[in-house]
Amino acid sequence: MEYLKPPDEHILPPEEYALPDSEFYGQKPVKREAETAESRHKKIIKMILMPAAAVVGAASVLFASLGLDPIGLGGKTASAETPAPTEAPGPTETAIDTSAPTTAPEDTPVPTDTPVPTEVPEGDWDDGFPKLDNMTPDFMGSYAWSGDGSEEYVRIIESGASDYTFLEMGSVWGTFADANGDPYTEKTVSGAEYDRMTNTLTLTDFRGEFLDVNLMGNGFTIKLVGENYLSGISIWGAMYGGSVTFEGPGKLTVNAGTDGAAIVLNCENSGSCLMIAGDATLDIYGTVMVYDTTLDKALWYLMPVDLTGGTMQQVFASEDGSCKSYAILDGNGGYATHITFTPRWQTEE
Repeated sequence: MEYLKPPDEHILPPEEYALPDSEFYGQKPVKREAETAESRHKKIIKMILMPAAAVVGAASVLFASLGLDPIGLGGKTASAETPAPTEAPGPTETAIDTSAPTTAPEDTPVPTDTPVPTEVPEGDWDDGFPKLDNMTPDFMGSYAWSGDGSEEYVRIIESGASDYTFLEMGSVWGTFADANGDPYTEKTVSGAEYDRMTNTLTLTDFRGEFLDVNLMGNGFTIKLVGENYLSGISIWGAMYGGSVTFEGPGKLTVNAGTDGAAIVLNCENSGSCLMIAGDATLDIYGTVMVYDTTLDKALWYLMPVDLTGGTMQQVFASEDGSCKSYAILDGNGGYATHITFTPRWQTEE
């Protein structure tokens, strides 16, 4: 089989931001001679990553034979009823009625318990998350492709910035230079804090651009506090583990636009998946994809979170069935471009 390159709109992030899929593509060495790193791994990349690149092309052929249009070749765009915003949504303000009484009237009983629905509404929820291997980050560099040190990282592009800021950085990344020619170092970012002990990135009213995560294992979690915004997220598994779990109580808006990929898990032949806890709220403009996972299920979400906008479906499998790729598709078989995960009780309030 001749593998095809995925459409340009699903290459993440924009070309000016470097990703590790071509052996530190775009990075500048500081004290390391340009020698064998890239040449050593071109063959590995071709053998392992090219099947992932075939996902969209092969899927389009498969669905075309069934009369469907999974990659929007028919010119589908986001529904006019739910247009994708072209700019990051600003924080909302709740008007306060200063005339309202500060205490409940005497004849109005004050509830002492949180109301619990008497009936569980219908939904396609999971009872819990799967038990996965390799939950911790690859701090030791056991799965590093270069062989020159650990390659795990959590890095983010802040609003208005032209380069990544590393919140967690394996040793190999210190041998490369940033846009100013200075060696990369770990730095703090207001509103985005990574905790090694819990393998959790906490976003607190954070507004940034692109989040890029590599070899952080299947236990990597993004905790949302308040209102948060990103333009896109990419997670890399590298035959080890590239899952992500979103948990609340806050909200995250991901706005890649209708022609972009908003959340992509590049599992790279690892048992990785996307997981949504019951108190998380996500508002996603753009496509959601899980490439080359060895799992039979790519998306797990817990009660009472509701998924709207599409369903996760398999779009490609390797010839031996060992790797599968998935995308959230709309009711017409095209890539869903506005997806929400919202707790049911929050929706009903």
